[in-house]
Amino acid sequence: MNFIVYILRTSKNTLYVGQTNNLEKRLREHKEKSIKSAKYLRMFSDFTLVYKETYASRSQALKREAELKKWPKNRKESLVDSCFQCGVCCRLFSINLNEEEWKSGQFETVIKTVDTNELFTTVEQYGGNIIKEQKDGSCIYLKGDLCSIHERRPQACRDFFCASKDKKFKNMIQIIKKQRENDTIRSC
Repeated sequence: MNFIVYILRTSKNTLYVGQTNNLEKRLREHKEKSIKSAKYLRMFSDFTLVYKETYASRSQALKREAELKKWPKNRKESLVDSCFQCGVCCRLFSINLNEEEWKSGQFETVIKTVDTNELFTTVEQYGGNIIKEQKDGSCIYLKGDLCSIHERRPQACRDFFCASKDKKFKNMIQIIKKQRENDTIRSC
């Protein structure tokens, strides 16, 4: 059984941290403002799930919940804006390396090039800077639902926050949010 630590954003832009072993049921309890819902959330007209983490034991989840509750709001906001490591964008979008990353040779690319002295503009033009993909079109570094190179992700991955206000990410964010909602419903 998995235990989930989650963060909700209320209609007044406050953040609520909780934990559960059944996220769908817990969110329903909060929405219905049932006797089992958090008293704090009953004060607000609505809320949105903005972050979640999964743990193998309740004790781990409780420790993490307590830790997050002690954080100031700006630190929680940074966490909410960070990569969920959900793997959704890794499945939906090709990841382009920048010139420095491509020249480093740390990443496998769709087109193998031997000469890193080639002009990057030429490499980029032919897709030589796109990270290699699995047969299903997902990033080759995606293992299960987690990025296996999370600490050294390409800049494109680090720049992309699922909650970004940048217009260039608007369509991708909508697709990711829809996918994440479907995954949450299916997994709970």
